[in-house]
Amino acid sequence: MRTSENYINFQDGILWLHKLSNYGGCVVLLEDMCGMFGLLCFGIVFLILLVYFSVVVKNERKHRHVPHSSFSEDSYSGPLKCKMTFDKNKGHDVNDGLRSLPHSVTHLAVIMDGNRRYGRERYRQFENSTPIEEIQSFCKRISTEVSEVNNVIISDNTPHLSRTWFNDRYTKLSRLIKNTFFDGHRLGGEKLIEFVKDCIEARIAMLTVYAFSTDNWNRPVVELNVLMTLFFLFFGKIRSTTYKYGIFIRFVSTEPGKLPIHVLKMMESLECDSRLISPRRITVNICVSYSGQSEMVTAFNRIFQRRLSSGDTREISKDEISAEMLQSITQANHEEEDKKVFTNSVPREPQLILRTSGEQRISDFLLYECAYSEFEFISKKWPEITRMDLKEALLKYFKRDRRLGR
Repeated sequence: MRTSENYINFQDGILWLHKLSNYGGCVVLLEDMCGMFGLLCFGIVFLILLVYFSVVVKNERKHRHVPHSSFSEDSYSGPLKCKMTFDKNKGHDVNDGLRSLPHSVTHLAVIMDGNRRYGRERYRQFENSTPIEEIQSFCKRISTEVSEVNNVIISDNTPHLSRTWFNDRYTKLSRLIKNTFFDGHRLGGEKLIEFVKDCIEARIAMLTVYAFSTDNWNRPVVELNVLMTLFFLFFGKIRSTTYKYGIFIRFVSTEPGKLPIHVLKMMESLECDSRLISPRRITVNICVSYSGQSEMVTAFNRIFQRRLSSGDTREISKDEISAEMLQSITQANHEEEDKKVFTNSVPREPQLILRTSGEQRISDFLLYECAYSEFEFISKKWPEITRMDLKEALLKYFKRDRRLGR
């Protein structure tokens, strides 16, 4: 109802001014301004918006009741589809979105930098740390115990040293180095296991990590002894983890001869054991005693030797070189099997390479394979990395425009 009315003349018509009462004044105003047809259109738009928001609220409530521990088989894009469950007690945020994260990364590479610096920062906080001599003595005892079984870790795929032995020695070493800068290396290994699980959840089919370069052999002897002992015990300890989570582990080394014999044999046995895992949820390439430059030299030498023996004088092709990259330490005995490791969807070239600790260099890592890889540099040190850092890196990659020279 109109209580009073005035009007103002405009070029296209008259606009009524109202003092609205409490009885439908808004409707009368709309009718005067828009006409009956405009009022009908407004009503339709209002109903559409009401239905839309009802659907949004319903979907939001539905997603809130999806347990984080479940894993959708259909959403997995790794080597083989398989159902998975994750530890409900890890405290992961339901909304962190790794499972449904939009990205096209099938091969992720990581330069795990900052373990030693992280350990040194923690070391400064403690005064009562284990003497270096005691740690060295323990590492020597491990070597002695291994030598007592003739430096042979695997025979007929059966460990001479039990899982209990590895767990016990690993726990003892962890206690010894807990308040020293060496503990940064141990924490880096533990972080790798967490990160692999996150990659599985994010549907990443292959992960390549830079664990130890050939230049790292220039570090102090004491640190090298601790590192090699950690490698040996850690690789023995995670054998059951590879079966539990379907992890195929490949070791890539351009100078394996520099590794202690018991460490090299452990790596070979772990890789051979993980070849039996089926289905595989992820392939993890661990680069130990590795150099990107040496990898290219070795690849050309292998090709040259084959050409020399067969009298082949053709030019070397790019595909021929690529096939020699990321060769594992046991691949010579599994050539046909390993041809299936790399495919068009899971190439040797990582789509994304992460480097931690704030350094912005490649450090002789995957020099041939990274031609068009995208890089993401993270300021955190490797042991500090979280699943949210992985999520952010994948989201940034998703937003990038990869032209690949086009």
